[in-house]
Amino acid sequence: MDSKARRNLGAHYTSEKNILKLIKPLFLDDLWKEFEAVKRASLN
Repeated sequence: MDSKARRNLGAHYTSEKNILKLIKPLFLDDLWKEFEAVKRASLN
């Protein structure tokens, strides 16, 4: 897709690295903590 078509459609590419900068502290860090807690509880 050329840049003009991309702009008209509002189609923007965001790298995975940049997405994770936002998502990790908002969601993933807490999910990993919860996952680890559940995993530890199931081992006991």
